[in-house]
Amino acid sequence: MSTPHSTAAVIGGGMAGMAAAYELKKAGFAVTVFETRDRVGGRIWTVRKGDYVMDLGTAVYLGTYREAVEMIHEVGLSHEFVETPVVFGMPRQGRQHYLDLAKPLRASVATGVISWPAKMKALRLFADVFKHRASLGYDTYDGLAAIDTETVLDYSRRVLNDELARYISAPLVSGTWVHEDHDTSVALLLWTVRNMLVKSVFNLTSGVAGLPVKLATLVDTRTEHTVTNVTETGNDVAVTYLSPGSGGERTETFDTAVIATTSH
Repeated sequence: MSTPHSTAAVIGGGMAGMAAAYELKKAGFAVTVFETRDRVGGRIWTVRKGDYVMDLGTAVYLGTYREAVEMIHEVGLSHEFVETPVVFGMPRQGRQHYLDLAKPLRASVATGVISWPAKMKALRLFADVFKHRASLGYDTYDGLAAIDTETVLDYSRRVLNDELARYISAPLVSGTWVHEDHDTSVALLLWTVRNMLVKSVFNLTSGVAGLPVKLATLVDTRTEHTVTNVTETGNDVAVTYLSPGSGGERTETFDTAVIATTSH
C-alpha cells in the first residue's frame, strides 16, 4: 500500500509512461520519469512551425480513447479540446464517395461505393465485430486468438466478396496501418472496424503531444536521461542512468519502478 513518502521511477516518457506517472502521483507517490529523448510523448510528437502545428506521429485521439479524453479534462486541458466529425472517403471508378460516420446507417444505405449485394454481405462483417466485441478494446486481445487464423484477404473472399475485399477491407488496413490485406490478420480488420470507424476524433489546439507535455509538468521529468540498468534489490529498485554532463553513470533507488519502454 502506498504512502505519501513512497517513491517511484518511470522508465520511458512516452504516453504510457506519462500516464503511469500521473496515476502514481495521484496514488501518493513521488514520481521521477526518465526519458532518453529531449522530449516526452514517444510516438506522440507535435512540432510548431510559425503559425502551424503539425502532429508527426499519432494524428488524433480516437473516440474510443475514453481514458485519454477523461485525462485531458482532468488535468485542465478542456480549453484546448477540439472535437471533429469523421467523414470517411473512398474512391471508385474516378469518383470520390464519402461516408459520414456520425450517421453510419444512413451513410451506408446511401453510398454508391458498393453495390446492394455487397452491402448485404457487409452485414456479416459487422456481425463478426459484434460477436468479438469483448476482445476489441484495449484491455485484452485473448479472445482474438481463435480467429487469428487467416488474412484479411482470405476472410474477405470466404465471408464477404471480391467487391468488399477491394473497396472496403483492403483500404481499411492499408490506409490505417500501411499493411497489405494478404499479409494482415483478420483480427486487425475487426479491431479497426470497431475502433477506427467512429463518429468523432479529438485533438488539442497545442497538438496531440499537449497531453504528455502537460503530464510532464506534474511530476519530476528528466529528459535526455538514458537508463542503462534497472535492478530489483529486495525492498527497493536501483535505477542506473546517464544524464547530460554527468561524466558517467549514476544510480538512484526507488520504492518501485514502472518500465514503459521498448526493451531490447
